[in-house]
Amino acid sequence: MPHERMRSLRWAWEVLTALESNLFGESMWVERAARLARSFPSPSELEHLVEAPATSPATTFAATLNETRELFEEILASNGKSSALRNDLRYTLRHFPSEGVAKAIVSAAALGSLGEWLAEDRDD
Repeated sequence: MPHERMRSLRWAWEVLTALESNLFGESMWVERAARLARSFPSPSELEHLVEAPATSPATTFAATLNETRELFEEILASNGKSSALRNDLRYTLRHFPSEGVAKAIVSAAALGSLGEWLAEDRDD
């Protein structure tokens, strides 16, 4: 569902910023999370991508999504000390884009159909 995809991307941004601030007490991931957070779209940027689908995100967007997914999977596999982080990552990754979907997001934006892929369900 589109709203689940959007929520997953929003949560990913929140987890990255929390990791960057070391809110989970997992200092080994801070530097990598900080680098990814700089290029990961914020919730307001995601909304802009939906509202202005003709504006194609940079091709680095797909790479950022892939690197973020890889970081999250690596953290889960590490069995770190924060159970809150593991729970947040499981929920985030549930609808997080796979590598192929990340590439499709960039293509969808270029084709103007990103709004359909990512938009929240609305009762308007």
